[in-house]
Amino acid sequence: MYYEHFGLNHNPFRNTPDTRIFFTGGKRGAILEALEYAISQGEGILKVVGEVGSGKTTICRMLETRLADNVETVFLANPSLTPENIFHAIAVDLRIPHSASTDKLTVMQLLQEYLLQRHSENKQVVVLIEEAQGMPLATLEEIRLLSNLETRHSKLLQLVLFGQPELDVNLSVPSIRQLRERISYQFYLSPFAQDEVQEYLLLRLRGAGYRGPNPFSTGAMKKIRKLSNGLSRRINLLADKSLLAAFIEKKDSVSAKHVEKAAAESSFVPIRNWHNMVMKLALLLVVAIPIAGWIGYQLASKDDIPSIFANSFKKLQEVSQATAPKPSPAKVAPPASSVKMRSSADTNKKIEPLKTVDIQNKPIPTVQTNTTTQEAVSQSQDSVVVPNKIMEDPQLWVFLNQRIKSTQEWLEKSEKKLYTIQLMMASSSKIEWLKEVFAAHGSDNRIFYIRSKTLRGNVYYFVYLNEYNSFTQARNDIEGLSAFFSLSGPFVAEISEITKAYKAKL
Repeated sequence: MYYEHFGLNHNPFRNTPDTRIFFTGGKRGAILEALEYAISQGEGILKVVGEVGSGKTTICRMLETRLADNVETVFLANPSLTPENIFHAIAVDLRIPHSASTDKLTVMQLLQEYLLQRHSENKQVVVLIEEAQGMPLATLEEIRLLSNLETRHSKLLQLVLFGQPELDVNLSVPSIRQLRERISYQFYLSPFAQDEVQEYLLLRLRGAGYRGPNPFSTGAMKKIRKLSNGLSRRINLLADKSLLAAFIEKKDSVSAKHVEKAAAESSFVPIRNWHNMVMKLALLLVVAIPIAGWIGYQLASKDDIPSIFANSFKKLQEVSQATAPKPSPAKVAPPASSVKMRSSADTNKKIEPLKTVDIQNKPIPTVQTNTTTQEAVSQSQDSVVVPNKIMEDPQLWVFLNQRIKSTQEWLEKSEKKLYTIQLMMASSSKIEWLKEVFAAHGSDNRIFYIRSKTLRGNVYYFVYLNEYNSFTQARNDIEGLSAFFSLSGPFVAEISEITKAYKAKL
């Protein structure tokens, strides 16, 4: 309707992927080039993660058009494939003769023969899997078997997983850590910034034949960025409806009011009073942060504990000792020392240095933990929130606050290209993990760094181990970790990247 009014040849903001108009901003161009390079080098498994509407499908379609002629692609758009038919689906796309009744082993053998033939012809086969976060875990594990198809020098089949952030959660399950460890490169499609939204709008308009000045006012573009959260699909929807609203009013430019009208008709906008919610949250933070900060400062920075908490700690210890089951001396070694509390009558005693506990004979807790990417870490903010379950253990409480403060200082001063090991992301309900870190702290020159985070309303603890001068040193230390710490799938992280994400939130 508004095409002629704005001098457009067609709809510039259709949500179907258009490979003729590709926006290279927001690191999309760099990610596409990196994917091309990784595939040309024969890397096994690649992963691209982004929110709904961030442009994953566009990247996937562009990748198909940019790959060399000797690369054959298989596109899987059905995330609900079962372990029994994942190989059949790939065989169908590659037109390998078989029937629905052919057993899985036979299909896999046929697939391997086909890949060997393509390899002899100097050709590559790449499987592009969309909506990978919706795949059952058993199917993801079957995908790992595909990555095992290789010659002595190269992979016969490469995989590219496209999925929402839930894919990272699925891959953090210990039972499929072998698949996670085979991912060579991973990329995150971040939302567009304000200047990128402006460039994106102009690119789409020019691609549709528009030759005039930018019809979107500065206020309109800011409103689009705010309401869309920088996601391209939402930007398209808002821009399209905003142009229509301006056309109806016979205006040559789009104002913030037109964007608001478009947003009111968009189904993705939740009907909530965001202003009241923000005000309530701000009020809560104004009250809670100073109190939490004062407690953390007193516990982590002073040489002693304020007497106002001494009696509470003493009562907690008495209740814990009275209600806790008595551990068997043969299973759990007694702690070498404990934190001494001072009462209001004894003000000169100080906290003794934390010592280690012998945990060699303790059974490994069968708890489930999650690992996370550096991008996920960067999207949360530091917190000193201490859940009630942790408050029941005063020693652990003091230890966590000390470690959180030390970690903040560590990140603030670390500028060199050093490395660390991210051991785990443990929720506050998995206290067994934190107690093991507490017990192992200081043994064998181990230094643990802990960051407390609030993600989606839940408190998590990101645990890092030591600081290394090289990637190889850190990787070698991972190989030497005990079975307990290996359960969470530890990986090497660059401290400078963690520091950038940390400082960006200050």
